[in-house]
Amino acid sequence: ERDWNRYVTSHVCFEPRHMSREILFENYLRIRERYSAVPRIASRFLRSVPHGRPQALVVDLAVNVAFRRGARILRKKVKDGVNP
Repeated sequence: ERDWNRYVTSHVCFEPRHMSREILFENYLRIRERYSAVPRIASRFLRSVPHGRPQALVVDLAVNVAFRRGARILRKKVKDGVNP
């Protein structure tokens, strides 16, 4: 695709040779959900505590929670049949 506005994480712009767009997107969602699972967020946060400033830790935690929320919203759209 040549429309640069479509190059976001919620839209598949590339179709690999031996994989459909749907399977590619489903695998992307699975990876994103696994990455943003609460135990993984907690693990990343706890590893960064000794090295980070309090303000940076709050920002990191907020970004991780927002990423998790985005993954859940995308999954709901797919479940509801909305093509993101």
